Amino acid sequence: MTSMELSSEVKARIEANRQAALERQQMKALEVAEKAFSDETSRKEAGCAHVHDDGTLCGDMDVDESLKTAFSERVCKACRVKYECYGLVNKTEAMASYCLPGSTLVTLKFLEKENPHHNAWTKMKLYLRKHCEERALFRWGSWDALEEESARRRQEKFERTVVKTNNTVVNFRSMDELH
Repeated sequence: MTSMELSSEVKARIEANRQAALERQQMKALEVAEKAFSDETSRKEAGCAHVHDDGTLCGDMDVDESLKTAFSERVCKACRVKYECYGLVNKTEAMASYCLPGSTLVTLKFLEKENPHHNAWTKMKLYLRKHCEERALFRWGSWDALEEESARRRQEKFERTVVKTNNTVVNFRSMDELH
């Protein structure tokens, strides 16, 4: 094999092409960044911020004001109904379903509503399911770990119930022996 020496003119042309390509890359990157910034700015001021599974932004302007005010979530009414993550859960369900302690729920945003069972009772605290899921994943690390913790708690509750039932049966037997 013979090696060919490039002339200085060819070397200069190669270098000029390389510089031009680098400039085109930088301009394209700048355009993409500017477009992303303008898209993000317009999203903040626009409608529904839900991103569908196919990657498209909903953008519906009929935003649910209660979610926007209470949770700072811009979601249209159609997406709220369609997607379970925008549903509301009460404190008891959040603690049971997501194994979250009350101290963790204190840090979450909530919506207060009148208690449907009795107006004089304490108002209900309703949490956004999406926020509960995010906090549970942060606390437990994965859905599998959350499920394991939930199963462990169910097992402990079952064992407590068995012990309580056995104690009740023993108490009834001893009462029968007294009579």
